[in-house]
Amino acid sequence: MLGVAVQEDVDVVGISSSSGGHMPAIEEVRALLDASGMGQALLLVGGVIPEDDLPRIESLGVRRVFGPGASGADVVACIESEMDRRES
Repeated sequence: MLGVAVQEDVDVVGISSSSGGHMPAIEEVRALLDASGMGQALLLVGGVIPEDDLPRIESLGVRRVFGPGASGADVVACIESEMDRRES
């Protein structure tokens, strides 16, 4: 999936996890984005994420973590806000 993101030069990558395997997934995606020259892509995470993991997740460049109950509108607003900020 990330290969397609690199090929299409996407601006946003989202990771969803409810199984507890989020840290290895985030670390792998971050490493692959950086290695592909896409380190600037907006990285978002959603799912059941323990608060204890948030500092490490933030250190990996995740812009925002959406927990259970976050709406699609919340995600869209975050993306729009970040894209506006980057363009200014």
